[in-house]
Amino acid sequence: MAIITAQVLTACGVKPEEREARAKAALEKKYGREFEITEIYPQKFGELYYTVQAYALGEPDIRFTAYVDTEDDRVS
Repeated sequence: MAIITAQVLTACGVKPEEREARAKAALEKKYGREFEITEIYPQKFGELYYTVQAYALGEPDIRFTAYVDTEDDRVS
């Protein structure tokens, strides 16, 4: 049962170890700047996005939350 659950969870989105790199790349593509990811929140079952907290390099006091689509890495 645990194996099936793990397969379903990883099939629903991006693997946890890939989220930081994909979020950084998506933010850099959208804003043309480098970002540091400070926190990656767990993806809720059934959601097609995951949430990260980030800031632009050189501006650590301005942190924001970004939602990254698991299918096409769009950021909102």
